[in-house]
Amino acid sequence: MSTPTLPRDLHWVQRPFPNANLLLLRGSETALVDSGFGAHAEATELLAAETVPRVDWVVNTHWHSDHVGGNALFQHRGAGIVGSHLDATELDRRNPGCCVAEYLDQPVPAYTVDRRVGDADRLLLGEREWEVLAIPGHTAGHLALWDRDDQLLVVGDTVSSYDVGWVNVMLDGVGAIDTALESAHRLRACDARLILPGHGPLVDRPGPAIDKAIERLERQRDNVDLAVDYGAKRILGFALMIRGAMTTSELDAYLHDRHWVGDAAALVNLDVDDFVRSLVDSMLASGALLLDHGRISTAAEHEAADPAIFDLPFPRDWN
Repeated sequence: MSTPTLPRDLHWVQRPFPNANLLLLRGSETALVDSGFGAHAEATELLAAETVPRVDWVVNTHWHSDHVGGNALFQHRGAGIVGSHLDATELDRRNPGCCVAEYLDQPVPAYTVDRRVGDADRLLLGEREWEVLAIPGHTAGHLALWDRDDQLLVVGDTVSSYDVGWVNVMLDGVGAIDTALESAHRLRACDARLILPGHGPLVDRPGPAIDKAIERLERQRDNVDLAVDYGAKRILGFALMIRGAMTTSELDAYLHDRHWVGDAAALVNLDVDDFVRSLVDSMLASGALLLDHGRISTAAEHEAADPAIFDLPFPRDWN
């Protein structure tokens, strides 16, 4: 299958987890959409430098660690950070819940938002004007960028060619699925020609991809157990990407110490022991996790992270 052709002012690199894809909008005000995971911030900077002499703006689709981890480095280099009004307000307050970093145990280097944007705002990035769309669901402050003229849609984690952005029903409640569905229908109404997702390949058939995402969200709305399972597997998979393989006993202890595990177990009416056992066993059975000589790892393609990243403070202790 051939890769769709992008306009010359857009530079795209598909990257493995735990990084978001690299998207550069080249022009007089060069912008980077999302900055990857913190442990790979310098690699992200080098990757951008292969194409542009500088990055003027970093535009965040949302504040998860794999999308904002390089913000601090780029901000230190002189780039401005663009984020949603909602995220910026919480970051200014140093809300302990910022970036969901502590809840998900995903480190994020401290940063601030220099330019706040919301729904229907317009941004001149690179050589073109983009409309900001508020598409909450995956996170409350999630944004998309829409170029109506070329029918290009930058969607962060809301939808990809193979998945739909998981909804944190453990923290945000099951009503967040309805919110995510409204956002997905809004993206469907754009009738985009091409979707540039946060993960995975470019989507040159946006309609069917969004329809599939809507179908998955509808199933989760009608089955809380499925919604919890969907999210929990993605959180655990990401944890093993950034932390590396664990012995079975280490993983058991790690999961028992996570607040999201307790919240997930309560939603599906299981005690924590049973929930942890079911989660790990089902991922091993499906091949999502691998067990080798007593150590459990993720089967997903990913780049290893420097353990030094875990020395960072959580947002409650940011200066």
